[in-house]
Amino acid sequence: MRAQVKDFIVTRGLLPSGSRAAVAVSGGADSVALLHVLCSLRRELGVELCAVHFNHHLRVESDEEALFVERLCREWDVPFFCGEAQVKELARAEHISVEVAARTARHAFFRVVCTQQRCTALCTAHHGDDQAETVLLRLLRGAGTAGLAAMAPREETGIVRPLLGVTRGQIRQYCAEEGLSWREDASNACLDIPRNRVRHELLPYLRQHFNPGVSRVLSRTASLLRADEDYLEEQAAQAYGALRLPGSEEGLEAAGLLGLHEALSRRVIRRAVKAVGVCHDLEADHVEAVLALLKHGHTGESLDLPMGLKAVRDAQALVFYFPHEKVGYEVPLLGEGEFACPSGTLRVEAAQRPHSLRHDNALEQWVDAEALQGAVLRTRRMGDGICPLGAPGSKKLKDFLIDKKIPARLRDALPLVCAGDRVLWAVGLCLSRQAAVTPITSRVLRLQFIPNHQSEGEKEYEPGCERDSVR
Repeated sequence: MRAQVKDFIVTRGLLPSGSRAAVAVSGGADSVALLHVLCSLRRELGVELCAVHFNHHLRVESDEEALFVERLCREWDVPFFCGEAQVKELARAEHISVEVAARTARHAFFRVVCTQQRCTALCTAHHGDDQAETVLLRLLRGAGTAGLAAMAPREETGIVRPLLGVTRGQIRQYCAEEGLSWREDASNACLDIPRNRVRHELLPYLRQHFNPGVSRVLSRTASLLRADEDYLEEQAAQAYGALRLPGSEEGLEAAGLLGLHEALSRRVIRRAVKAVGVCHDLEADHVEAVLALLKHGHTGESLDLPMGLKAVRDAQALVFYFPHEKVGYEVPLLGEGEFACPSGTLRVEAAQRPHSLRHDNALEQWVDAEALQGAVLRTRRMGDGICPLGAPGSKKLKDFLIDKKIPARLRDALPLVCAGDRVLWAVGLCLSRQAAVTPITSRVLRLQFIPNHQSEGEKEYEPGCERDSVR
């Protein structure tokens, strides 16, 4: 088995020479065998090892298991790091299952150790039979290619699985041949746990009545699907990069997304949702609902997703965002200087009359200083109106924003330079005729708005062109 594991590590580049790796050791047969094999190979592979153990305090044997692993590490000359938590109390406090609380606490501790010890890999003892169980569990849940690809030999997070190429039987035989002892977790026999029912009931039934090598077959299926999944993810990453829209929100170009094969569009949607921080709670039904919104939703129609996230169908985009409470503000513009508001900073300074006046919906404008007497920087209010430069008459601000196709969710946050109920500048959208520089203007002011999400040297974001100018 040692040679088989070494070949698996080398051919897949799991532990490059010179790397440092932490080995997760629970004290069970699988993790003890993993630590023993890696200890015997560390010189050949040119890697440094340490061991990590986490005491969940879920069973009376937990303390003894921690001591057992510590003694093993001392005997095998492996640095040992142990963490602990009262997982049941954590689960109650966070209103989550004990299993989720245990995994979260355990991996948080492992990440801390890996960072402190400069480890580039965390080795876990998942093996071929674990892989087969995972495939069956996910198949019964209705997973797609990504789910059925099951566990990868190496994850982007740094988790590596050197034992995926061997079976539970091989591991037990190795332990017997090497005289290794371990601690048995009694919960592994509890049939209330779905994985244990698959392990002790479903897989034996399939071996007896369908295929004695079913675990090997399922592992091979996972490996084939993993290759397909890796290719599709590469394509999805390219599509996501091409379709992602600029700005402070996570948006995707709708037409381009609709033009993708659904195998890619689903993955692009998952990437967009992950980009805003929803990683584990998005299920297949949610993705299908987003696709339906994309295909059939009307402009402005929205969809609720996990963790309070919303998806909204714009005229030309699919946007994901977390709603914020409406925040109104009013900042008096007292002469020249910088005036901060929640969305950015307005800079007001004296300027020479420019040779060519800019009235092109940018974040910078030249205005008649007289028009700014008593002006404020604020959000919109009922009754606001604007006289758009270059157009006749006046409009209600609400109608103007609708005509400009500004999404409803963005309107309340739009910074406005106003005098009473007259909008002098809808920042990034339009200057009013009432503030424009004319031949009789005696004093000119330069206004520049710097959004909080960008520095002065970055490319300006123009709300009025947010959908039309990206292509």
